[in-house]
Amino acid sequence: MEVVADDEETASAAAQAVCALWWSSGPSQPWRVPGEPGVRVRAYVDIRRAPDGTPAT
Repeated sequence: MEVVADDEETASAAAQAVCALWWSSGPSQPWRVPGEPGVRVRAYVDIRRAPDGTPAT
């Protein structure tokens, strides 16, 4: 998933909140795309598994 927010703190916090719900890679370092507004953070999330890797219920 990719989060786009106005600032690094918000983007990182939003990604971390989602990553806490499912098994994930954790949030990436924030980055900006030249010419586009906002800061981006990406994480790979497996919604089939709980944060500890067990199958989600």
